[in-house]
Amino acid sequence: MLKSLEKEIQLIKRHRYQFLLLIPRNVNSTKLCDAVSQLGIPMVNVSLALARQMKQIPAGRRPRRVKDELMNAMDCQKQETVFLRRIHYLFDEELKQDPLGLIQAISGNKTILVEWPGEVDHGVLRYGTPDHPEYYERDDYQAHIIEL
Repeated sequence: MLKSLEKEIQLIKRHRYQFLLLIPRNVNSTKLCDAVSQLGIPMVNVSLALARQMKQIPAGRRPRRVKDELMNAMDCQKQETVFLRRIHYLFDEELKQDPLGLIQAISGNKTILVEWPGEVDHGVLRYGTPDHPEYYERDDYQAHIIEL
């Protein structure tokens, strides 16, 4: 898994949007984190980092601050590649975000690995269920999906 992940990271660095959506199919989250750690890639717990910052910001202004706060959390990591975990808060209605659009937008300066918390089926990424307010579905990121 390490060799293939290293190869994918090198390949995505040639693209304008440098992010990979890691889908742990045959490995659990712990093994994925261990592999990323072995590559020397720092991890950012997105939900925790954002929650700490957002609680200090009035609710009405939070959507405008998400991108900056996420970039600040990533900038604290000095490496050119960062692993984003626990991105669930990005789907919260309060933040009014397109999580993948946001990740794409911030992927120009650093290579971003994302542990996808939902499902993928034939290139369609899903988070939540259709009857849930945080339901999210996108099918235009196939080139960024890596199933492990």
